Amino acid sequence: MGILACHTCLSDENLKELIKVDAEDLVEKVEEIIEALSDRSMHYDLDKLWDGLHFLLTGKTAGEPIEGDPLSEAIVGVTNFNEDDFISYIKSSEVEKILNCLKAVDVEKLRSNFSIQDFNKNEVYPNIWKDDEKEELFDRIIEELNGLIKFYERAIEMKQNVVISIY
Repeated sequence: MGILACHTCLSDENLKELIKVDAEDLVEKVEEIIEALSDRSMHYDLDKLWDGLHFLLTGKTAGEPIEGDPLSEAIVGVTNFNEDDFISYIKSSEVEKILNCLKAVDVEKLRSNFSIQDFNKNEVYPNIWKDDEKEELFDRIIEELNGLIKFYERAIEMKQNVVISIY
Protein backbone atom coordinates (compact mmCIF):
# COMPACT_ATOMS: atom_id res chain seq x y z
CA MET A 1 0.00 0.00 0.00
CA GLY A 2 1.95 3.06 1.14
CA ILE A 3 1.62 6.27 3.03
CA LEU A 4 -1.36 8.26 1.76
CA ALA A 5 -2.50 11.84 2.40
CA CYS A 6 -6.18 12.64 2.79
CA HIS A 7 -7.70 16.10 3.11
CA THR A 8 -11.18 16.27 4.61
CA CYS A 9 -13.58 19.18 5.20
CA LEU A 10 -14.90 19.41 8.71
CA SER A 11 -17.41 21.67 10.42
CA ASP A 12 -16.42 23.74 13.46
CA GLU A 13 -18.44 21.40 15.65
CA ASN A 14 -16.74 18.28 14.30
CA LEU A 15 -13.29 19.88 14.58
CA LYS A 16 -13.90 20.77 18.24
CA GLU A 17 -14.98 17.17 18.84
CA LEU A 18 -11.86 15.83 17.10
CA ILE A 19 -9.55 18.11 19.11
CA LYS A 20 -10.92 16.52 22.30
CA VAL A 21 -10.19 12.94 21.16
CA ASP A 22 -7.40 11.11 22.98
CA ALA A 23 -4.24 10.60 20.92
CA GLU A 24 -4.63 6.81 20.83
CA ASP A 25 -8.14 7.13 19.32
CA LEU A 26 -7.36 9.90 16.80
CA VAL A 27 -6.69 7.80 13.69
CA GLU A 28 -9.82 5.72 14.27
CA LYS A 29 -11.95 8.84 14.77
CA VAL A 30 -10.59 10.53 11.62
CA GLU A 31 -11.32 7.41 9.56
CA GLU A 32 -14.81 7.24 11.06
CA ILE A 33 -15.47 10.85 10.01
CA ILE A 34 -14.18 10.21 6.46
CA GLU A 35 -16.34 7.10 6.07
CA ALA A 36 -19.43 8.99 7.27
CA LEU A 37 -19.11 11.66 4.57
CA SER A 38 -22.00 11.48 2.17
CA ASP A 39 -20.61 14.23 -0.06
CA ARG A 40 -17.34 12.96 -1.57
CA SER A 41 -16.39 16.49 -2.65
CA MET A 42 -15.75 17.12 1.06
CA HIS A 43 -12.75 14.77 0.85
CA TYR A 44 -9.65 14.70 -1.32
CA ASP A 45 -7.15 11.86 -1.56
CA LEU A 46 -3.78 13.33 -2.43
CA ASP A 47 -2.68 9.71 -2.39
CA LYS A 48 1.07 8.99 -2.51
CA LEU A 49 2.16 12.17 -4.28
CA TRP A 50 1.83 14.40 -1.21
CA ASP A 51 5.58 14.54 -0.55
CA GLY A 52 6.35 15.11 -4.24
CA LEU A 53 3.89 18.00 -4.40
CA HIS A 54 5.29 19.47 -1.18
CA PHE A 55 8.84 19.22 -2.50
CA LEU A 56 7.93 20.69 -5.88
CA LEU A 57 6.18 23.65 -4.22
CA THR A 58 8.66 24.34 -1.41
CA GLY A 59 11.99 22.65 -2.16
CA LYS A 60 11.68 20.69 1.10
CA THR A 61 10.20 17.30 1.88
CA ALA A 62 6.99 17.18 3.90
CA GLY A 63 9.09 15.73 6.72
CA GLU A 64 10.41 19.29 7.07
CA PRO A 65 7.18 21.34 7.13
CA ILE A 66 7.74 25.07 6.78
CA GLU A 67 5.83 26.87 9.50
CA GLY A 68 4.00 29.90 8.16
CA ASP A 69 4.44 28.87 4.51
CA PRO A 70 0.96 28.49 2.97
CA LEU A 71 2.25 26.14 0.25
CA SER A 72 3.71 23.80 2.86
CA GLU A 73 0.62 24.15 5.04
CA ALA A 74 -1.61 23.27 2.06
CA ILE A 75 -0.07 19.80 2.08
CA VAL A 76 0.68 19.12 5.76
CA GLY A 77 -1.68 21.45 7.63
CA VAL A 78 -1.12 24.23 10.15
CA THR A 79 -1.73 22.68 13.57
CA ASN A 80 -0.85 19.10 14.56
CA PHE A 81 -3.22 17.24 16.84
CA ASN A 82 -0.35 15.49 18.62
CA GLU A 83 3.27 14.44 18.20
CA ASP A 84 2.54 10.75 17.52
CA ASP A 85 0.42 10.86 14.37
CA PHE A 86 0.73 12.96 11.25
CA ILE A 87 -2.75 14.40 11.52
CA SER A 88 -3.26 18.13 11.43
CA TYR A 89 -5.85 20.76 10.66
CA ILE A 90 -6.37 24.13 9.07
CA LYS A 91 -9.05 26.41 10.50
CA SER A 92 -11.56 27.75 8.00
CA SER A 93 -10.25 31.29 8.57
CA GLU A 94 -6.82 30.22 7.19
CA VAL A 95 -8.02 28.28 4.13
CA GLU A 96 -8.43 31.26 1.78
CA LYS A 97 -4.81 32.40 2.26
CA ILE A 98 -3.63 28.89 1.42
CA LEU A 99 -5.88 28.66 -1.62
CA ASN A 100 -4.69 32.02 -2.96
CA CYS A 101 -1.06 30.88 -2.71
CA LEU A 102 -1.84 27.61 -4.48
CA LYS A 103 -3.61 29.47 -7.27
CA ALA A 104 -0.65 31.84 -7.66
CA VAL A 105 1.80 29.01 -8.33
CA ASP A 106 3.57 29.40 -11.68
CA VAL A 107 3.30 25.91 -13.18
CA GLU A 108 5.73 26.67 -16.00
CA LYS A 109 8.34 27.84 -13.49
CA LEU A 110 7.78 24.61 -11.54
CA ARG A 111 8.21 22.64 -14.77
CA SER A 112 11.52 24.33 -15.55
CA ASN A 113 12.80 23.70 -12.00
CA PHE A 114 11.55 20.08 -11.77
CA SER A 115 14.60 17.87 -11.23
CA ILE A 116 14.36 14.11 -10.80
CA GLN A 117 17.89 14.18 -9.38
CA ASP A 118 16.80 16.62 -6.64
CA PHE A 119 13.81 14.42 -5.79
CA ASN A 120 16.03 11.35 -5.48
CA LYS A 121 18.82 13.16 -3.61
CA ASN A 122 16.26 14.38 -1.04
CA GLU A 123 14.57 10.95 -0.83
CA VAL A 124 11.15 12.35 -1.74
CA TYR A 125 8.40 9.80 -1.04
CA PRO A 126 7.52 7.55 -2.79
CA ASN A 127 10.61 6.16 -4.51
CA ILE A 128 9.24 6.51 -8.07
CA TRP A 129 11.29 9.37 -9.49
CA LYS A 130 12.81 8.22 -12.80
CA ASP A 131 14.28 10.38 -15.57
CA ASP A 132 12.49 8.46 -18.32
CA GLU A 133 9.14 9.28 -16.67
CA LYS A 134 9.88 12.92 -15.84
CA GLU A 135 7.08 14.51 -17.90
CA GLU A 136 4.48 11.97 -16.79
CA LEU A 137 5.45 12.40 -13.12
CA PHE A 138 5.33 16.18 -13.39
CA ASP A 139 1.90 16.02 -15.02
CA ARG A 140 0.64 13.70 -12.25
CA ILE A 141 1.87 16.10 -9.56
CA ILE A 142 0.18 19.04 -11.30
CA GLU A 143 -3.06 17.02 -11.53
CA GLU A 144 -2.87 16.62 -7.76
CA LEU A 145 -2.20 20.35 -7.36
CA ASN A 146 -5.30 21.15 -9.42
CA GLY A 147 -7.38 18.64 -7.47
CA LEU A 148 -6.21 20.17 -4.21
CA ILE A 149 -7.12 23.65 -5.45
CA LYS A 150 -10.65 22.46 -6.26
CA PHE A 151 -10.89 20.85 -2.84
CA TYR A 152 -9.84 24.07 -1.07
CA GLU A 153 -12.31 26.07 -3.18
CA ARG A 154 -15.05 23.71 -1.97
CA ALA A 155 -13.88 24.10 1.66
CA ILE A 156 -14.18 27.88 1.35
CA GLU A 157 -17.56 27.64 -0.35
CA MET A 158 -18.83 25.44 2.50
CA LYS A 159 -16.98 27.47 5.21
CA GLN A 160 -15.25 24.33 6.44
CA ASN A 161 -12.06 23.54 8.30
CA VAL A 162 -9.65 21.04 6.77
CA VAL A 163 -8.22 17.96 8.46
CA ILE A 164 -5.15 16.37 6.88
CA SER A 165 -4.15 12.81 7.68
CA ILE A 166 -0.97 11.26 6.36
CA TYR A 167 -0.40 7.61 7.23
